[in-house]
Amino acid sequence: ISKDEHAMLYREPLAVFVLAFLVWEAAAARAARALARILQKTVNLNEFRAMAPEDAIAVIGKTYPRVRERAERLLLALNAIFKREDALTLEPCLTMPKRESRKYLESLEGCPGFVAARVTLLCADGHAIPIDERLAGMLEAAGVAEAGESPERVASFLERQVKSGDGLHAYLALRAWSERGGKVPRGVRSKRSDSAPAAKKKTRRKTSKAT
Repeated sequence: ISKDEHAMLYREPLAVFVLAFLVWEAAAARAARALARILQKTVNLNEFRAMAPEDAIAVIGKTYPRVRERAERLLLALNAIFKREDALTLEPCLTMPKRESRKYLESLEGCPGFVAARVTLLCADGHAIPIDERLAGMLEAAGVAEAGESPERVASFLERQVKSGDGLHAYLALRAWSERGGKVPRGVRSKRSDSAPAAKKKTRRKTSKAT
């Protein structure tokens, strides 16, 4: 994970929310740069919320992955918050019980499950492992996830394997691993060799019960 993202992880919840949209299906370093552009080119996130999709795309960057879908989803979600709260704030959501807080985020128009899970983890102290298609594909290639399994199912499986309270450490480790392209450095290969087969066994056990 990039130094920029580490610096932004525990900032104001709305910035975390917007960064989650930018990290979704994209590299962390690029997401951090896009958030920096948004904060530099607007007075505040409420001004960004009021932008037309084309203007938001120009700020995020026209070559950003899935930029049109991303911008449209982000604007929909920010406007959904504004309509519910009559202000652009996540404070009411974050004072709810953890499960209710996550449901609130998941119910926002345009909000991917990855974004809801990431904000739940970072801002609401809830148990969540944010997984998008990009990370699910890497886990499938590594033999940890079943072929063709949806990000939601992979996330649900991992959340059952990781203890509550260990979610942040597990997610940051997964992000760091994904930023290396799903490759493990030589120095840690031996450390991972014991855990990788265990993950595969757990996945197979889950599949056998389902069938």
